[in-house]
Amino acid sequence: MGFDFFDGRMHDAIVQVREGKLDVAFVTGVPDPPDCHCKALWSEPLLAALPVTDGRVACSGLCWRDLAEDQFLVRSGGTGPQIREGIVRCFEQHGCRARIKRCDVDRCTLMSMVAQGMGVTVCDASVSAFNCPGIAFLRLLGEQQAEFSAVWSPHNFSIALRDLLDKAQTMSRERKRQSV
Repeated sequence: MGFDFFDGRMHDAIVQVREGKLDVAFVTGVPDPPDCHCKALWSEPLLAALPVTDGRVACSGLCWRDLAEDQFLVRSGGTGPQIREGIVRCFEQHGCRARIKRCDVDRCTLMSMVAQGMGVTVCDASVSAFNCPGIAFLRLLGEQQAEFSAVWSPHNFSIALRDLLDKAQTMSRERKRQSV
């Protein structure tokens, strides 16, 4: 049994699920596609990624106003458009305007740009588990959470898919229990 992976926009991943090219898409957010099943699995705190040379890294967390003067870097592809929308929405809620630069790079290059002091970005807590030299991760204060879901076709009766979804739900429950 082999695995194929796709890293792209949520819309494109759901199209591939519809076309039978992907069995399941794990996506950021909780979409409601009319012709697919969707199950919210887990959530993670949102973090601000800053260069370790930034004077704010000694803080226990940041609010959006603390980042009002920063240049945000987001990817053009992958989850970048969703992250950009979230940043804009959060700043608007706080009466601020975000400065965002779209970068046509992969995730590793984006983090390297942050480490070099070219800007800051927003990511979910799981990214902080990766080896990201030169980057400090600070919690965004408030109820900021990234939601993650599975999307699959109701016409896919694969036993492997059902097993994978069962395993993902079990891991989600264990994760919630550990965080309490």
